[in-house]
Amino acid sequence: MCDQRCYIVPPHLLQAIADSTSNPEKVRETAKASLLAREKVSVARKELFATLSQPRGYTGQQQRHQIVPPHVFRDISDAEVNDEGTRSRAKDNLEHTEGVIAQYKSSQGTEQEAQSLSAQAKAQKETRRAVYDAQNTSDESSLPGKLVRDEGQKAVQDKAVNEAFDNVGATLKLYKEKFQWISIDNRNADVVSSVHFGEAYENAFWDPSVRQMVFGDGGDFLNNFTASVDVIGHELTHAITEHTSPLDYQGQPGALNEHISDVFGIMVKQMVQNETSDAADWLIGEDCLLPGVKGLALRSMKDPGTAYDDPRFGKDPQVANMKDFKEMYEDNGGVHIYSGIPNKAFHLVATAFGGYSWEKAGQIWWKTMNSGRIPARCTFLQFADVTVDVAEADFKAGKIEDPDGDDGCSEGDKGGDDDDDGDDDDDGDDSNDDDGDCGNKKDDGKGKGGNSCDNGEDKDDDKDKDKDSGDCGKGKGGELDTPERSSMDALDEIRKRYHLAPPTFANICKIGTQPERRTIFQTSCTAVELQTFTIRPAERNWLRHINEHTCIPYPIREPVTESWHKASLLVQIDLSGQPWPTKITQATRKELHGDLNRIYRVFDQVLRCIIDVLGHRGDGRGVSVGLDVLRSLHAKVWEGSGGSGSGMELLQIDGIGTARLKKLGEAGVRTVRRLAGLECYHIERLMSRNPPYGQTLLRQVARFPLLTLAVESLGENRRPLEGDGRLWMVRVVMGYENEALPVWKGKTPWVSCVMESRDEKNNGKLVWFWRGSVKRLEGDGGRGKEIVVGVIGYQGCMLRVTLACEVLVGTMLHKDFEL
Repeated sequence: MCDQRCYIVPPHLLQAIADSTSNPEKVRETAKASLLAREKVSVARKELFATLSQPRGYTGQQQRHQIVPPHVFRDISDAEVNDEGTRSRAKDNLEHTEGVIAQYKSSQGTEQEAQSLSAQAKAQKETRRAVYDAQNTSDESSLPGKLVRDEGQKAVQDKAVNEAFDNVGATLKLYKEKFQWISIDNRNADVVSSVHFGEAYENAFWDPSVRQMVFGDGGDFLNNFTASVDVIGHELTHAITEHTSPLDYQGQPGALNEHISDVFGIMVKQMVQNETSDAADWLIGEDCLLPGVKGLALRSMKDPGTAYDDPRFGKDPQVANMKDFKEMYEDNGGVHIYSGIPNKAFHLVATAFGGYSWEKAGQIWWKTMNSGRIPARCTFLQFADVTVDVAEADFKAGKIEDPDGDDGCSEGDKGGDDDDDGDDDDDGDDSNDDDGDCGNKKDDGKGKGGNSCDNGEDKDDDKDKDKDSGDCGKGKGGELDTPERSSMDALDEIRKRYHLAPPTFANICKIGTQPERRTIFQTSCTAVELQTFTIRPAERNWLRHINEHTCIPYPIREPVTESWHKASLLVQIDLSGQPWPTKITQATRKELHGDLNRIYRVFDQVLRCIIDVLGHRGDGRGVSVGLDVLRSLHAKVWEGSGGSGSGMELLQIDGIGTARLKKLGEAGVRTVRRLAGLECYHIERLMSRNPPYGQTLLRQVARFPLLTLAVESLGENRRPLEGDGRLWMVRVVMGYENEALPVWKGKTPWVSCVMESRDEKNNGKLVWFWRGSVKRLEGDGGRGKEIVVGVIGYQGCMLRVTLACEVLVGTMLHKDFEL
């Protein structure tokens, strides 16, 4: 499940307030405090959320969204016209916002899980609203706080409590009366709100981890969140979107996620004010800007990019048309900036129909959300196509033209249709996943190209026949692009697949042939997506100490001052298996662990992109090294660290730390395979533990994948080939020794198999690649998965096949053979 907040105030606005010297010191400090609060939440999130009580009846994707986008805080913190206090508070708000947003991708649940939420929730008789007082604490473990007003109770003295209570009610009324949707899950789930969160906290957000709304009191520029019914409508819609058309919070789907919340937020506002589409101002967060700010609101759906222009805030960066769309890495690909494109489109549709926005335009958008045709990675063009289909079916209406010549997102999706997030699906269900055989490069006999083509047959059972064994560009890490496609098109597809910043992708493309592990690791460290992980003053000496540690294989050869230095050293000390030095406070340690978790998620995307680029080039050695690094990061242990037989792979087993690793090593037990061959009593004696420790440990180890690999050259094939070269047939049989299907820590691992040339002409060239779930290795009658591969080469040509799990070290097998 994902854990992503949407804040009404985006991080860039807080950052702008915090950095602007035009703001008073107090204002800048408030913005910094809000940013810092975000960071603290991200560090302590796991341990805190486990203890929180949940409202009744709601199960949803844990996706957090902020009503004020990041760029607002960033502009405030950057503006020199703001005083230091204003800029500091904006920075704190920005850090708070960005910290939790960064945790979205890797923890997000599947689209199928999210679409079944409504079916899983247990219906209640009536919707309960409850408003709590957070009593100005930023500690989310104390949420929701002290109950002040519950459903059925009269208004209280606290204005913010009453505003939150009433505006939640208005939002629920819109959904119930206009769209026949009850509460946030259509099953009357509780709607809980907490007001007075933090000290001068300039934001509001829906936090699904505790199933509730959270409101700050605001500061010198941003305020009045509970009084803004469109803000509450916006945030509650994020919860409803999770039950209708869950959208990834990145790039175009993330902008659509924000857009849908703006659409229903503006409709709530227009319903409360009884305004038609033509009469409405189409401003989001109009009441959030305090007097004196040069602006109208946080966003304008009618004229995106015109909401505010203040030296203390910066200028509204939203765009209204696809011609202004540019790929970016800030704000999760600009989700708050490019939502202006579909926002403009909705405004055009609503005003073209006339009347109230919820009568026709709103119904089209609602039916689109519930159509089942909106994938998690939906693009603007896909969404627009569905709205047109619904409009034609229900209202006999087609495309709505912009009188100014700009038709919003109907111009099309400049980013392509990318439904795959590039993540490894380790949920144990591979019924819909493809395994792939790759490597269709022909050799001209002169060493200019790749040296093989896969003309072979998959000898696995019949259930494999419906698989696409040649599909090599679907975005899964290691599924490589077929070389027949033009190089530029293939690279452009890879770049879009992983949503990386252009400078990051440019550095990836600069990696040379057959790179070493250091090169791949350091290229990942220098990704611009990691630039937000700045070195805090309390971390500087500690990181320098880490850099001098003997367990660091790739020390920094310059002063440790850059963000990538921090990312590199944190990952290296974590993969070393050694305890962290104690020269930092517990609070700093927690902050670093929070940073590290987010750094790993960036690394995963960058490494998968590197592997795809190297595969596109036909660099088999590079692909193997890239997979080694990716495997190490997932296992939290370097592949082959300490040399062969060092025993480091045993650290992957729960309950084995450095002390027990040393005991096992002294007894000659340095691999999981060796440990699995011991008796219970032997393990208990070695570890100085009582029964049933040995039995428990062996049960865990029994599910560790013990892979098998056999490779055989079947001889030359007599089929004639075009051009030079001779075709040889090679049989590859992959399997596992485990008595039952290997399932490690609740997940079914995936495996990759790489065949590369080892001859003088084409040393390291990619010959063939296969990837699939370990389930695919069961084969016919337990004999393993057998594949016959066609290889173009010459008699005596040397080849190497490498098989390994993608997320576990200690599973790698090599087989060298000769044609």
